[in-house]
Amino acid sequence: ALFRGRDHGKDQSYFLWGIDRSVVARMLTPVGPLTKRETRDVARRLGLVTAEKVESVEICFVPDDDYVGVLERHLPAGAPALTPGPLVTVGGAVVGEHAGFARYTIGQRRGLLGGFREPMYVVAIRPETREVVIGSGDELFGYRVTLAEVSWLADPLAPGDAVMVQCRYRAPAVPGRVREHAGERITLDLTQPVRAITPGQSGALYDADARLLGGGVIA
Repeated sequence: ALFRGRDHGKDQSYFLWGIDRSVVARMLTPVGPLTKRETRDVARRLGLVTAEKVESVEICFVPDDDYVGVLERHLPAGAPALTPGPLVTVGGAVVGEHAGFARYTIGQRRGLLGGFREPMYVVAIRPETREVVIGSGDELFGYRVTLAEVSWLADPLAPGDAVMVQCRYRAPAVPGRVREHAGERITLDLTQPVRAITPGQSGALYDADARLLGGGVIA
């Protein structure tokens, strides 16, 4: 079985839901019982130069955290992700134009139109129509999440089963219950609202003892 690491701030189990179940029995996780400070102490005793290495907090392969610049250099001219499209409200009203949906993330507030009675956020991105959907802070929260491409490291869950659901790295897992499970898709009802549930992010599933049960890609 695969459990969360002791140092919850550095735990990487969230990213491991997609490995083959047969691999788990052969895995070695020597730093799992250690905190980051204790891991650095071990590295110092072993004379490893990485003991003093500055921690990376952004996307390691994107210079200056400019992911849009990477897309601009690698996507062809006129790529839909960088082409202007409609900026719409949750109700469907077109309120402006955006500069390309790849420039926005769910939960983003900066760079949106002003003039609304309350702060507005990106609550959805629809690549098929190039729409960026904006809404209030309350509309940014959701009580339900569907995972696709589901992979299991334990026996699959069934409708009605309780589970802990983590929808973002370093976000807390929240209690949920399986609503539907068909093939490689599973829908879960959450007992408390989760902010900025983002398609394409991982959704990791744990039991009450912090055992990683599996996960999938948020649909």
